Amino acid sequence: MIRAENLSKVYGETKVLHDVSFLLPPGELLYIVGPNGSGKTTLVRMLVGLVKPTEGTINIHTDKIGYLPQRMVYKTDFPITVQEVIEGGFACTPQLSKQDKRALILEWAKRMEIEALVDRPMGTLSGGQQQRVYLIRALVSQPDLLVLDEPTSALDPEFRRKFNDLIMEMQHKQGLTVVYITHDLDEAVDPESLVLFIDKTVGFFGTQHQYREGHPHAHA
Repeated sequence: MIRAENLSKVYGETKVLHDVSFLLPPGELLYIVGPNGSGKTTLVRMLVGLVKPTEGTINIHTDKIGYLPQRMVYKTDFPITVQEVIEGGFACTPQLSKQDKRALILEWAKRMEIEALVDRPMGTLSGGQQQRVYLIRALVSQPDLLVLDEPTSALDPEFRRKFNDLIMEMQHKQGLTVVYITHDLDEAVDPESLVLFIDKTVGFFGTQHQYREGHPHAHA
């Protein structure tokens, strides 16, 4: 699904990433971990086309990509509703009718336990509720690749578990390819999921089991 070769990114005289390479097959779940300032978010922004590498190449074998960025908070007076935010995720499926879009939004909102909030202004939602809205926006187009940047940072512990169970279900049953930045690898329940440790360059790439057994940062 993704082939990244010798990726580097430089801002001015600051090298954010250097010589990052990895191959992610379709249907796999990849956790990207590393310390603050290690270049993780820059890497995923490269994957979704928001940042161009200074050097190296990225080949992604789909154009159906769902992206959940780090949490954003709308101002309380910003005039946009939950439905309007989610509708931004239908860019890859313009053939859907307005009624079909509404039905799909309500279906996902019920699954995310925010069905009663669909017509509410975004600015009136809590941070965790807004994060669920962004997740729905990333999923409504039925992407082949889902890119998540610390998606559970604003979620309460109970829904965090439900969220991770949902991602695992979609990955295993629907063949979704997932790239998932996290600071807490304890959320990862599949020992055969893949781990990419980044600290400006690749420190480890392999299965979660191998990472926990042999990488010094796994137990830090």
